[in-house]
Amino acid sequence: MRGSSGLVCDSTTAQRIINNNRFCFVGVYVNLVDLNLSDAFATSLCDKITSLFGLSKSYYSIVIAVNPEKTELYTYQFRTSLCRKHLVLGQHFVKYGTPGYLAYANRPRTFVKTVNKLWESAVAKIPKSALNQTSLILIAYSGLKEIGENARRIEKKLKKFLGGTGCKLGKTPFLYASLDDHGSMNWFAVNLLLDNFSRKKPLAVILSLQNAFFDMGYSLDTDFNGFWKVKNYTTIVSVQESNYCVYTRSETGLGSDNARMSIFMQGNENKEVLRSPCLPPNMWAKVMFNKRAYVLQGSTPSSSESSGDFEGSDSVDIQGCTNDIKQFLQNYNSPPPLTGRTIYARRNYYSVLQRANLVTYPKEVVLKVADIYTAAKRECSRATPTDYFLCFDLLYIYNVFSRFYKLWDDQKIRISVTLESIKSLVDENVPASKRETSAFVFVQNQELKELDDKYTRTVAASVQQYFEPYHFQSKFKEETFLEDAEEGVLSWFAVNLLKGVFFGVEEPVAVVTLETTSSHVGFIPNKNDYFDPSQKKHYQKFKFQTDAFWVYFRDFHNLGIYEARKSVIVHQAQRTGSKLYSDCFNPNGDSTLGILNEIYTTHDINFGKCTAQVRRLLQGLNPIPNLSGKDIYGVDNFQKILRRANVAGSDSDVFEQTVEEVSYLAEKKCDEKNPRDKFLCFDLIYVKELLKEVFGLQNGDKIKFLSRMSKCQVNWVAGLAYLNYYSSMLADDDDL
Repeated sequence: MRGSSGLVCDSTTAQRIINNNRFCFVGVYVNLVDLNLSDAFATSLCDKITSLFGLSKSYYSIVIAVNPEKTELYTYQFRTSLCRKHLVLGQHFVKYGTPGYLAYANRPRTFVKTVNKLWESAVAKIPKSALNQTSLILIAYSGLKEIGENARRIEKKLKKFLGGTGCKLGKTPFLYASLDDHGSMNWFAVNLLLDNFSRKKPLAVILSLQNAFFDMGYSLDTDFNGFWKVKNYTTIVSVQESNYCVYTRSETGLGSDNARMSIFMQGNENKEVLRSPCLPPNMWAKVMFNKRAYVLQGSTPSSSESSGDFEGSDSVDIQGCTNDIKQFLQNYNSPPPLTGRTIYARRNYYSVLQRANLVTYPKEVVLKVADIYTAAKRECSRATPTDYFLCFDLLYIYNVFSRFYKLWDDQKIRISVTLESIKSLVDENVPASKRETSAFVFVQNQELKELDDKYTRTVAASVQQYFEPYHFQSKFKEETFLEDAEEGVLSWFAVNLLKGVFFGVEEPVAVVTLETTSSHVGFIPNKNDYFDPSQKKHYQKFKFQTDAFWVYFRDFHNLGIYEARKSVIVHQAQRTGSKLYSDCFNPNGDSTLGILNEIYTTHDINFGKCTAQVRRLLQGLNPIPNLSGKDIYGVDNFQKILRRANVAGSDSDVFEQTVEEVSYLAEKKCDEKNPRDKFLCFDLIYVKELLKEVFGLQNGDKIKFLSRMSKCQVNWVAGLAYLNYYSSMLADDDDL
């Protein structure tokens, strides 16, 4: 389903939201307070009281970021609410350790000692009783891999250090951040701080130049027709009520230092003396490049060559240098056009122009592309420059803007040294009260265990790069929660988004969700079901880009797995004094099961009676339209329960089971004696009965389970683009 001119992104790019990118999640945290939500979303007085009176329990996570120049540590405090199962990000603090791993490339043990000192500073602020439940993760930039064997030694020492901290480590406590993340994070950070998302202002283009690479990030126009040529660089980002297709790209080797040496070596690869038209003729200097010594010399233009506006042997050959830069850049494809956009240039763009006295730290300045060329000509004309490389650096930046990015000479660019350099613009555009009251909020009704590595990494990368310099206050103000119906909508949208359904890749799928307190279903029914009066209230018109279609959404409150356990045991078990005897739990002597703070004793399990009890719980529900035979995906506790049962293939991203196979598995597990997992028998019975009795599936129907996608992650993928989905889902009865 794809509009004729609408912007499209395919399923592979959408998948990167889960796998690679971290920036889109933070948009949820910061902007929740500022959204104009419908009446379905309400704040809770109980939650406010919980926080204000310190009644919530605190948990902590620690992130260590290993950079080439410095090592940073971030500690975050999360607190739970007594009213609902969710988490709130509270205080955080940052500790910088210098220098980074490059200074200790040959001394891994010494480097780990510096990391350990940062670790000790974090431990000092965490209660000892909470340490073993504190999540710890270490992020290393991919440049670490480029220092060869020493990288392996450093990584080995760091992993050993992590294992000795006593913290709670996930499956991947040591992560590498790819270069592709830089453009994404820069784009989101600047636009968020400028409040471009909520103010509906044109989004800025963010360009960053570093020593080894440069990166870019910007949203593609909706009328852009060359998407399929650049789809590998695009990512879907959902912020507030809008979807953006963001082009993010990093080019290794095009950084200012790497480009400098690569261009100087053109035609000189096997020589120790490198002569370049980009250097003053009287220059002579020794440099190290790739562990090899070189001598740099300028070259005097021949009589047949033009040195641009400044002919003569005392100045740099501008034309010759420009030709070398053009030859170097011609091997790289240009990105989609940027002309006419608001452009921010950061990092080395700023430092080079600062050396040319075009900007004054830490102020931001607006320059035209032509201004950079004018400065380059001025510097290249100096016979005895004090900064031998400034002429080349300016020419390189000018050619990157004009030849790689295809910008006109009159295009204006905002030059910023860091994100902090736009603070004055933030002060002007974002009210102080808005920043001071911003709270970081999780909106899922999930337990702490849902905060896995992905969330730790998300919070870490987000806060450390965007918000630390601006001191956004973390004090509690208000929180927003998703109602059960909204969660079902987001689950359906997220799974179909990941499969590329909205971009014409595949047909829509049905999504069934089993949470702790409720269950949901979402799918596009058959046309002959549309006019069933008993089901009419469950249909909503869903709009995406140029497409609109009716979707059936249904929430079954109190039919989550935890609620089902309680209902069957409490209401259908035999009670003798303080003990309850249930047909749904295996015998193992007297057992204390922590449900509703009562004591439960099991006796011989009766598979038939337990199945009957579950059916009594599910009876009386209005049936849903025919779901049998559709392509069905199960998420959240569906896949968790089957993974606990060690279903074949459950370690894969997607595994498949028929209803009949689930039924057989339930009987098999219920027949086990003295099982370690006391709830698995009941949970499997409940899953197979829910699929049959509520969702109307037959024994031969297949369900695909997303084993690595919890309900939390599904909601984040959908993002805030459909948080206020009421505005985009029409309720015109005449359309039914």
